[in-house]
Amino acid sequence: MHIALVIDPERMAVDGMAVERLAVALASEGTRVTRILPASASEAPLARLIAERHAAGRRWHGVIHAASLDLEQRDTSSPTGLDEARQHGVISAMQLAQALVAHQPAPRLWLLTR
Repeated sequence: MHIALVIDPERMAVDGMAVERLAVALASEGTRVTRILPASASEAPLARLIAERHAAGRRWHGVIHAASLDLEQRDTSSPTGLDEARQHGVISAMQLAQALVAHQPAPRLWLLTR
């Protein structure tokens, strides 16, 4: 089994260790884990990666979106902070879901949130 783990290492200070423990636990059970960095401004790189894997017949069995785990820690009192939180949370997850369902059969998608 091969699982993709979508993370944002620059923003994982709070839950980064929990996400890494999840990756280690999955790997210890024989699951291959690929860590993927989400696109910060566009879904294109992630969508391209998914399309390339699909075309090559290398599909993931599941994808875990963990890039939004630290949103609670962000300063959302300013328009810039709110926009950044939205980008790394709901928009990132939506773009991932859209990229996955564009290629059938789509893998399972898990969204890790607080």
